[in-house]
Amino acid sequence: MKDRYISLITGILTLCILGISSCSRVVASSSSREATECPVLSAGQIDSIVFEMADSNVTSGINSFAINMAKLVMENSEDNYIFSPLGIAFNLSMLSNGANGITKDEILTVLGVDNINDAQNRLNNYCRSVDVIINNPATNGSARLANSLWVDEKHKIKKQFKTICKNKFHTGIFIRNLSTEATKDEINQWVSANTDGLIKNFLSHSLYFQQSSALINAIFVIAPWDFKFDHSLTSERYPFNNIDGTEGICKMMKAFNRTQETIAFDCFDIIRFTLASSTYGFDVILPHPDVDLKDCINQIDDNIFVKWKSRARHKTWDIVRMPKFDIRTTHSFHKSLVKLGLDHLFTDSDFSDMTTSKHFFISDILQKARFIVEEDGAEAAAATMDTAVGSPFGITEPRPKPTKLILDRPFMYTLTDLRTNTIIFIGEVKKFPQ
Repeated sequence: MKDRYISLITGILTLCILGISSCSRVVASSSSREATECPVLSAGQIDSIVFEMADSNVTSGINSFAINMAKLVMENSEDNYIFSPLGIAFNLSMLSNGANGITKDEILTVLGVDNINDAQNRLNNYCRSVDVIINNPATNGSARLANSLWVDEKHKIKKQFKTICKNKFHTGIFIRNLSTEATKDEINQWVSANTDGLIKNFLSHSLYFQQSSALINAIFVIAPWDFKFDHSLTSERYPFNNIDGTEGICKMMKAFNRTQETIAFDCFDIIRFTLASSTYGFDVILPHPDVDLKDCINQIDDNIFVKWKSRARHKTWDIVRMPKFDIRTTHSFHKSLVKLGLDHLFTDSDFSDMTTSKHFFISDILQKARFIVEEDGAEAAAATMDTAVGSPFGITEPRPKPTKLILDRPFMYTLTDLRTNTIIFIGEVKKFPQ
């Protein structure tokens, strides 16, 4: 009897919340990852893991992959967008353990680790380390990275592949009839549990009977600003210069006298706002006036984030304005990944280390993502800063013109894990409604 064609739908669910005051730890349901409690790591233990990660050179490759993906997403997106290159990298990393021949070579090349000795093991160890660090509960905020592999009961996955998924990626493995409503509901429950209940209906209908398996990665981050924006200072209707030349209206937050780490380039600046006691960096790539964002991204490389400290300088602004936003996007990365070099992933694939089927292929890599930026207000702190703009004395000399950082034109942003220098999310704010 001939093998039936088997497809793997790789779904990546990513969710990031910034600036919310209630930072609760995710409570996993019975259908979440098997090891729901993560060990609390000391600062020394984290430093040791980070040292090993830096030695592997994998971080540079993963960040290079993130920037290459961002260039393609930017080309194909007319609206605001957000996506997680780390989520895609995790799924590709898991798939590489089941791939052979040119399929494996292409995955390792696209992830930027093909020139590293013992690349597969180092990539696996990198993913394990990122998993442990992000899920470490001893941070001022809440974060979760979870993986699950859903396999149709008529299909067999090799034991060695399942062992690697469990040990290196902490992947929960579920054998189900994938095309039933019950499985759809269980997947939605898993998604809800690993996004703190913010997404309750990930699947709107059950999977098709042709689909043999589904690999789902969820990333959730909620982190308070290291400084607060005062709710009372937020402008409800502030003009934003949209990318198409129109004027949009946004809610614009405001703070006074802020000193931020900054890297200055000829036509743009990168400004870092820290979150969760410097656990994460919200990095704004702001073009100079009349400069297109596309002209900026070609000058950005992975070393900017890996070697941030050696390049950044402190800069102080009297007034900082940042728009509030809530961006939700859904992406198919099939075409983008083919452009990066994954020619065999979606057609003539070799996944002989995953399955005995000779007709196993990846049909698509999908991602749903959400990113929210809000004040996380602390009025007392912001009011204190408000007094720093004026002078407390009766000085008659002209006061210098205040320096301003106003994000009222299109900008790009990243969310970076500062412990590992790994880019988790990349997005762009292009316009607001008129």
